[in-house]
Amino acid sequence: MLDTNEIRQRVASFRNELSNKERDVRSNDLRIRLKDQMFKWDEQNRFFAVLCFYPLKKEVDLIPLYEEFLLTERRLFFPKIIQDDLHFYRVESLFDFKEGSFGVMEPKDTSPNKELFSLNIPRLT
Repeated sequence: MLDTNEIRQRVASFRNELSNKERDVRSNDLRIRLKDQMFKWDEQNRFFAVLCFYPLKKEVDLIPLYEEFLLTERRLFFPKIIQDDLHFYRVESLFDFKEGSFGVMEPKDTSPNKELFSLNIPRLT
């Protein structure tokens, strides 16, 4: 059985081998599937909060989907690590980011009234 580091290395290797075109195709496909699924869920239970991530390097890019969500009633929350805690903060514009640790884009406004919740998680790195 693979340990966490081996799994992380394999996933990173696979992701880094993708061409930009393949990444764009996969990103678009995932955006379509997520949007379809979310609208199906909407028919049953109205949801408003969406936990998001800002893509790094060759990760799938869901930013265009987030732009669509910002035009609706949905509230988008992005993570920021503070010490060993993962905090999610509301973002009202895709310009509400600054570069944080390791080049990760993080929410600029981390005031308490913007926070959805925080998690204390063990470090995986």
